Amino acid sequence: MKIFASDYDGTLRIGQDVSEENKRMIQKWRDAGNLFVIVTGRSMESILSEIERNTLSCDYIIGNNGGVIYDWEGNLLQETVMDFERALKVLEYIKTVRCFSYVINDGFHRAKVVVDASRPDRKYGMIKATKSVEEVLANRKIAQFVLSLDNMELAKQTAQIINERYADTVCAYVNVDCIDVVPNCISKAKGIQFLQEYVKAAKDEIFVIGDSYNDLPMIEAYHGFTLNHAEAIIQKQASDSFESVAAAIGSLLDKN
Repeated sequence: MKIFASDYDGTLRIGQDVSEENKRMIQKWRDAGNLFVIVTGRSMESILSEIERNTLSCDYIIGNNGGVIYDWEGNLLQETVMDFERALKVLEYIKTVRCFSYVINDGFHRAKVVVDASRPDRKYGMIKATKSVEEVLANRKIAQFVLSLDNMELAKQTAQIINERYADTVCAYVNVDCIDVVPNCISKAKGIQFLQEYVKAAKDEIFVIGDSYNDLPMIEAYHGFTLNHAEAIIQKQASDSFESVAAAIGSLLDKN
């Protein structure tokens, strides 16, 4: 049994939809007795809507950049949240950042705050959050913040500030022109490590693919692939680059 874990946005889904070829190869991979895992920065609420919309199948979902892990039946296997009082201090800083919007999630649900409605929000313009900020914070659980910014350079600068000021509480990952802020010591690699132990898989039987900075921990920790459009620093850390997830899966199946 092998595991193939794929990032979602910009990797499995390029553009608005997951391609039919990607879906076909995922099914072929699973039919061969292997596991397919979606590993994403999205909240569970968000990725489940995408799975339904694209009629996807998978065996496990790692959300919040490794902070939550669910099986296909919807059972929560692991959840990591921030220290609530410290997270509120991070939130106070986030409120000062010049971004389009930011999202707060409690491990499953999310609330969106529009900061600048005069400019188009490329990342979260279509989001209709199901919970208010007050409802999410009432649970006293913060699993992730996501900031939508104007460009990647600003995202890098802001992420660096967050990591320097709040290293005891969170870790900020650049995700194209967004920032994913998660509990410190959480990463996609940590999520996959939990799953590796949970299903008793050998490390050399785990393959991952991603296209952005928040994917680097898993690309470096496992057999890491990327896509041809990824930045040079991602390409450098990956063992191979492909046109699509389907092409990467196909290359592995061809070796069997």
